[in-house]
Amino acid sequence: MEFTYVTSGPAGFFRLAGGLTVGARFDDLRTAIGAFPDTRVRGIFLDLGRTTQLDCAGIGELIRLRALVMGAGRTFGLLNVGDRPRRLLEMARLDALLGLYDNTTDALRSVAHATNRSASDMPMSSFTLLRSPLAVTREATPVMC
Repeated sequence: MEFTYVTSGPAGFFRLAGGLTVGARFDDLRTAIGAFPDTRVRGIFLDLGRTTQLDCAGIGELIRLRALVMGAGRTFGLLNVGDRPRRLLEMARLDALLGLYDNTTDALRSVAHATNRSASDMPMSSFTLLRSPLAVTREATPVMC
């Protein structure tokens, strides 16, 4: 997996290429996102338009990256998610958690909206909810990867 990034106003866009699968090296991407130098950037978005595959390991890494970004007080989302990966995320009920955007304009709007909300208006981290016993025992759609 390879990536490049660009900034546009208050958002950083990481363009990923290759497979988000078992065996992909996510360390460099995780490091780049975790140490993103521009403090004016309030949102980090992963552009999946050039990804070739997505499996459960890739989904797990997307959730981990979301936690990293949200923990730093930034907005997180995915752009240009293809039909098959989108269906997989929807079946796993992760589409809302990961924030799927069809274009950069919608992604930038989400950053502006999040910036305008106060800390008390921010929802509890969905990552925390995924780890709670209650969330694990709720009905879930099984996903085979």
